[in-house]
Amino acid sequence: MVQSYVVFLGLGFLTKGPAIFPVAAGLVVFWLLKRREYPRHPWPPEGVAIFLLVSLSWYIFVAGRISGSLSLILNEQIIGRLFSPVYHRNCAWYAPFYLYLPIILLGPFPWAFMWPQALKEMATGLRSKSLPGLLLGLWFLVPLVVFSLAKSRLPLYVLPLFAPISLMFYFALSKGTKQGHSLARSLLSQRVLAVWVLILWGLKFGAALVKAPQDARAYAQVFAPYLDSSPCLLGLGGSYFDGLSFYTGLDFEYLPQRGDEGKAYVEDSWPEEVAEIRSRWRRCLLVAKGGDFYPLIPLLQKEGLKVEKLSHYGKLRLYEIGLAGDYGARHR
Repeated sequence: MVQSYVVFLGLGFLTKGPAIFPVAAGLVVFWLLKRREYPRHPWPPEGVAIFLLVSLSWYIFVAGRISGSLSLILNEQIIGRLFSPVYHRNCAWYAPFYLYLPIILLGPFPWAFMWPQALKEMATGLRSKSLPGLLLGLWFLVPLVVFSLAKSRLPLYVLPLFAPISLMFYFALSKGTKQGHSLARSLLSQRVLAVWVLILWGLKFGAALVKAPQDARAYAQVFAPYLDSSPCLLGLGGSYFDGLSFYTGLDFEYLPQRGDEGKAYVEDSWPEEVAEIRSRWRRCLLVAKGGDFYPLIPLLQKEGLKVEKLSHYGKLRLYEIGLAGDYGARHR
């Protein structure tokens, strides 16, 4: 049992890195509270050895092949995302209320009506330290607190919480009233389930019609007419444009926003790139969100470079940067 548990925990670490620890931390807290009843340690030496063997294999391989990768993992993927707002991922203190709370409350729909009873059972279990309320309550609350305190937050971070939520609803339903059981049977009727499936399909179809800023294939198609003749393709504002390189086959180079200097994905500073445009490229294309690039335009113009917007996709803009006196292949 212990071996299978640590194998799956190791696979979780292999997939999502340290993000697996908050999900498992609730079970550790449960054992600390109930260790008299469950004296066997959840992390025996053989379990630790199995976890390290499974979880660290890929990281050791990458560290041996790519210089600086361990520093990237520690400083950016762990420390940077937990303690720093530098990635601008919903870092405001109130972000969990608009980011996580609606997903948690409405995500179990059409079973969301079970929340009051589920919370009541969880509170009872936490106070009395009895199963299953204590186990499910810690499994749900500990990761939620950690994800809420972290400075980098995305909606799908709380997806693992739906395992304890589902079990909480099951136990709440098993102790529910006759009215609750009747409502549950109604929700499980073929007609209701068919309508719900159609609603989900409609939402999925509607989402596909909305321009998504992360849809690299879509904005690669929009920008494609301007990319064929470009010897240099730049990106500003983070490692968000790898898909553009994938769909176009062009090499991509990242430049820093203010405060991005020294990050792993940044390949050149702006002064270095300006010098390279002058001496080598004479013309470059740059992809950025408009608000990220606007403050840099006067600085480039002072350096004798001309900036022109060529196209846009949502908030993304495609710019041409070239020498003002000899302005690129399209202008000759």
